[in-house]
Amino acid sequence: MADTTAVTDTTTTPADDATQKGKLIEDPKKLQTILADKNAKLEHLRVKAEQQEAELAKYRSQEAERQAAIDAEKQAAEQAKLTEQGKFQEALARNNQTWEQKHNKELTDIRTNAEKQIVPGVIRGALANTPILPSAIADTTKLIQSMIGVNPVTFDTFVKGPDGRPLLDDKMQPVSVEAFVSTYIESRPWIKQDRLAVGTGTSAGGKGALTAAQFTAENALADAKVLEAWEKADPVGCKAAIAAHQRNFIRGLQKRR
Repeated sequence: MADTTAVTDTTTTPADDATQKGKLIEDPKKLQTILADKNAKLEHLRVKAEQQEAELAKYRSQEAERQAAIDAEKQAAEQAKLTEQGKFQEALARNNQTWEQKHNKELTDIRTNAEKQIVPGVIRGALANTPILPSAIADTTKLIQSMIGVNPVTFDTFVKGPDGRPLLDDKMQPVSVEAFVSTYIESRPWIKQDRLAVGTGTSAGGKGALTAAQFTAENALADAKVLEAWEKADPVGCKAAIAAHQRNFIRGLQKRR
């Protein structure tokens, strides 16, 4: 037996939906409700977007501050490094300067001590091979001493030239101390044992010729004739001896005060 129960068709067509929507749109109250709901959702989205934008701006600001702090720290570290390098360079320069000054002073001290200790003996050794008067050896040694230098490294002696360097001969070879001393004595016959007369009698030497032994600062300052004869015979030696005598005299006065 066939089922005759009526079946209700609930299927809707696009036309029905359009009709239904049309009915909703036609209802002002429902339309306002829908629009209000949509506006509320849009407002919610707008507020949320603003909040997100504010959070993003805050994050960007914080990130910029963090990066600025990192850059400042790096810059400070670089500056500190440069400062330390500068201080190191300054300290190194001061140390080098101090070392150079100390080294130069040590060389000067060595040279001075060597000249004081070595030169007189070398001069006396050279004088031993010359016909110098024994009484003139001490004064001659003092006069020649400033003309002789010492190499601070090898301690070899040399004759000083005008610039303080070794004096060279015509063949551009260093003049030996022995040759220099021999020439020095030969050019000053009044200090040789076979001396010649160099003046007339004076109160310092009595009648007759003056000898090298009479050429002293004391005699020259006490007797004008001795001074005149000495200046003619050895102007350089006379001037140096009198200057040394005056210096020693002043020092003696200063010690007595």
